[in-house]
Amino acid sequence: RNAPCPCGSGKKYKRCCGQVTVTAPAPAPAAASRPPLSRRQLAQAYQLEETGQLHEAGQLYAQLLRRHPDHPALLWGHGRCLMRFQLRRPAVEALVRAVEVYPRHEEMVKDVIGRLNTLGEPETALRLAKSAEANFPANSGILVLKGEALQTLGRDREAAFCYRSVLLRDPHMGSAALGLATSLRNQGDIEAATATALEGIAVTSGLDQAGLYNELGRCEQLAGRYDAAFDAIRTSGRLLLDTPQARAVDSKTYLSRLASYHADLADYPAGDQGTDETGSGLVFLLGFPRSGTTLLESILTAPEGIASSGEAPMIDAALAVFMSAGVGVDGLLRAIYSADASQLQSARAAYMRKLDSSYGSGHRVFIDKQPLNTLYAPHIRLLFPGARILFCVRDPRDVCLSCFFQWFALNGTNKLFLDWRTTADFYARTMDYWLHVKPLLGNAACQLRYEDLVADLPGELRRLTAALGLPWDEAMLAFREHNRDQYFTTPSNRDVRSGLRAARQQRWKNYPREIAEVA
Repeated sequence: RNAPCPCGSGKKYKRCCGQVTVTAPAPAPAAASRPPLSRRQLAQAYQLEETGQLHEAGQLYAQLLRRHPDHPALLWGHGRCLMRFQLRRPAVEALVRAVEVYPRHEEMVKDVIGRLNTLGEPETALRLAKSAEANFPANSGILVLKGEALQTLGRDREAAFCYRSVLLRDPHMGSAALGLATSLRNQGDIEAATATALEGIAVTSGLDQAGLYNELGRCEQLAGRYDAAFDAIRTSGRLLLDTPQARAVDSKTYLSRLASYHADLADYPAGDQGTDETGSGLVFLLGFPRSGTTLLESILTAPEGIASSGEAPMIDAALAVFMSAGVGVDGLLRAIYSADASQLQSARAAYMRKLDSSYGSGHRVFIDKQPLNTLYAPHIRLLFPGARILFCVRDPRDVCLSCFFQWFALNGTNKLFLDWRTTADFYARTMDYWLHVKPLLGNAACQLRYEDLVADLPGELRRLTAALGLPWDEAMLAFREHNRDQYFTTPSNRDVRSGLRAARQQRWKNYPREIAEVA
């Protein structure tokens, strides 16, 4: 508090940025050759971000960066905004640069490492975590984030060491207990993982306890104790639903939109779109969570020249063009159907700008993978009539069980997976919608069954590439080797990197009573 303020004003911190009502990230010393960054401007950008005005906040951060290049607080804020808009590549660049410029800012360094883990950059996260561990040896949170990066990289023994080190300092740290249990399970030590989860459950509450019950359920399942497994997962969901975080999340929006667009299909122009090839280099990969979309993404992106979105909400950029003109979310399908050529062109251009800024240009094929964009399948066909829509299906019993057991990030749709009956209802409504949409899409739609892909990978891939108009490439059969350095930002990352062997099991057969509940 008595040190010089890092904003470069020359004042003591407690009489400068320490007095700012909204605590903005503390910047590094400004270069003597330029005026210092105004703490008022920094606080303004931070307030915009905190109140959800992300577009305005991002613009202000970018504007200030032009005047103050390499300012860590601005880079950090800009990176956060870019990440919220799913602009992955520039977000990573901004966040990493912020730490490179000011590696002694403890709060920023920890936040950036966590974001890099979320963005699927475990190697970069690990590199920064190792440096941060030396700079801030007492920060247990950084050590937990180092463990998460090691887990993603498949280095579970090292990850377990990190988590044990944290638990020696703080036996009540739920994130460390959860990480240790997961690492032990990944190594095949199921009983030790179970014991760790139970120990953590006894000393935690809220989100941490819910996560540990979820991990306990997975361990019990691997041990063949299926009744205990399902009971643990039920308890996990019930605890999580009772948290303030879950109560603040609206789980009705997606289903409401599903019903609205379903009603609009009566006026939808069915059939093929003639010779319009707009979007011919795009493949939209849809389905339902845990239906095999990540596996298929890994296979299809193995050849050179094919990239994917990794579940970034790309189509939002096109839809935002209509919403900025006053169209409500429920009226989007009708608005696109009645749009003139200039409106459609503006929406397509917005989509391509986001694609180029996030993933670069020059791709032979770009795969827009977002399973629950099933909601927007009819919108996609109108916007990009030359694109292909690839839909993954899988045995609904396995899909629902997998979603129910999965520890997803909490949002409006994932909240529906916290209860067994709402999971099954969510699946049924989504698939009913797809069955009504599919005949309207003409030859734009292609459907692939997960179990068929696992049973006959070469045959199904040849059929699929022919249907999508893609050239055959042997690299698809060796997708594990070609994607060895790629990490998918979904819960399926470890399964996909281990190949197809885990996919052969029909897990639903272990839960006949629970399946009968929702049949």
